[in-house]
Amino acid sequence: MTQQDHESLDCLRARLRLVVERVREAVPGASANFFEVKRDGVAHLCASSLATPSADTVDLCLEVRVAHGRLVVAADLVVGGTGEVLGSLDDAVAMPGGQLPVAFVDFIDEQERRIIDRLKRP
Repeated sequence: MTQQDHESLDCLRARLRLVVERVREAVPGASANFFEVKRDGVAHLCASSLATPSADTVDLCLEVRVAHGRLVVAADLVVGGTGEVLGSLDDAVAMPGGQLPVAFVDFIDEQERRIIDRLKRP
């Protein structure tokens, strides 16, 4: 990974931590956390949330890897208990300078809203 890739990865971590903070603010009593796992050179970042201890989690997960010298990110919003995919974005390639495409940033914003809406359901 290049220095720019590491900076982009740090930005993705910060963005998912922000999702966690916003979920906690928008849904008092909800549990939300961020975690990261590295496996076979691929970083898996996840913002996991649940409304109550008996509810299914809603997980926004990113897979970050380097392919052909470029940082590539895929994302899924999944219901933890059922595996239902609520949203998905395939391989967004970081632009020169490590910036992610606007469509990817918009996707993360939309998934944050979906998480909050789902956790607020009775």
